[in-house]
Amino acid sequence: MTPATRFALTFALIGAPLAASAQDAELAAKVDKAIATTVRRDAAPAPGCVIGVSRNGQIVERAFGMADIELAVPLTPQSILESGSVAKQFTAASIVMLAIDGKLGLDDPVKKYIPELPDYGAPLTIRHLLNHTSGIRDWGTVLELTGYGRGARVVSQALALDVITHQRGIDFTPGAEYSYSNSGYTLLATIVERVSGQSLPTFTANRFFKPLGMTHSTWRDDFTRLVPGRAQAYSPSLLGGWKLDMPFMNVYGNGGMLTTAGDWLKWNAMLESRSMGSALVDSLEHQGVLNNGHTIAYALGLDITMYNGKRQVAHSGSTAGYSTYLTRFPEFKLSVAALCNGSNTNPTALSMRIVDQIARPGQAVAAPDSVVMPAAESSKRAPEPHWTPKASELAAFTGEWYSDEAGASFTFAVEEGLAKLKQRPATIETLVPQGRDHFSRSQRGYTVWFTRDSKGILTMHMGAPRMRDMPFTRVSR
Repeated sequence: MTPATRFALTFALIGAPLAASAQDAELAAKVDKAIATTVRRDAAPAPGCVIGVSRNGQIVERAFGMADIELAVPLTPQSILESGSVAKQFTAASIVMLAIDGKLGLDDPVKKYIPELPDYGAPLTIRHLLNHTSGIRDWGTVLELTGYGRGARVVSQALALDVITHQRGIDFTPGAEYSYSNSGYTLLATIVERVSGQSLPTFTANRFFKPLGMTHSTWRDDFTRLVPGRAQAYSPSLLGGWKLDMPFMNVYGNGGMLTTAGDWLKWNAMLESRSMGSALVDSLEHQGVLNNGHTIAYALGLDITMYNGKRQVAHSGSTAGYSTYLTRFPEFKLSVAALCNGSNTNPTALSMRIVDQIARPGQAVAAPDSVVMPAAESSKRAPEPHWTPKASELAAFTGEWYSDEAGASFTFAVEEGLAKLKQRPATIETLVPQGRDHFSRSQRGYTVWFTRDSKGILTMHMGAPRMRDMPFTRVSR
């Protein structure tokens, strides 16, 4: 992690005794050196990370920081943490296995398996979901519009699916652009379950976890279930110190995997050796191609990039206070798994420090080489600059606005010459003018803008990364 994001950690490296060979000792020394440049030794108890490194079959596991600050329990290499979006490759692998079994095709229409989805006017395939090129809005971003998003209510798989299937519009024609969306992987998990007749946790246990000896891997399909050895997740408190920040959700497939660094190394070893077949690995690493022929970095639950001229297969993740990274360098036969339980950690930077110590000793971390990744994530349109609206101009927007797709209502009001956005029970935000008819919800990171049709009828729009345009209709003034 960079100095700007470095935070206080209890320095306590924990790992298995080093093997006798000089190669094992050298690898361990390099891993320890990379970690030591990150961790402050003089800090109060704090969250930390579990690290697993594999090089040519040699494995080093390390842990630092606390699994439970309240009970003073340290992290160990056996600690179980949550995956965040690194889990997506396991959902993608389940889809690929069903394709290999002949039970579905990656280019099948999604509506074949989820008929309750609206018709978006263009073909929407399973591959679009896998590559994040579907255009379907992210269910978490949509749910946030209701005032009760992630962390504010218990989100179930059924609720996430209901939010998705209520989206009559999408951000772009499927295959036209890339835009990361958890909705695609929630739909993929549903497809796995409907086609296989098993839950995703059962399917992955039978097809992957048990055969590979991933004995510590499950899914958070019930956040109330006790998980022995699970590390708590934390975020910095505004009052200093730490506060609990756990994912109280039952949604999985887009994330929600409970696992260890060691289990992830077993998974990467399978991908490296292709022990479950080249067809599986080739499919997972097949990068997406847009309608215009551009190749994107994202494959099937994996990012395929170049780092200092070397091919890298990786994915990052974060959920609540957990943050993670899993990477593999085929040329070096090197894998690094990093699972952290503090929201302001940077497991990606830590992993790349380890990579550099092993593959490029003595050299500083460099930025990843550029890749073709068209399509911006931004929802913001190009408003006219330097707009200072008059009260009369703002008055045109007043009233209650409702979106059936989002199931959300807002009231636009003008108070003391300022634009206010209100939502029951207690949300009141001052909108900041950005250009004619455009505002920002600076507290939330959303953009709000208004359009008029040929009859002068207004529509209010809200946009954010992963949800570019949610229209609202005025229902009262």
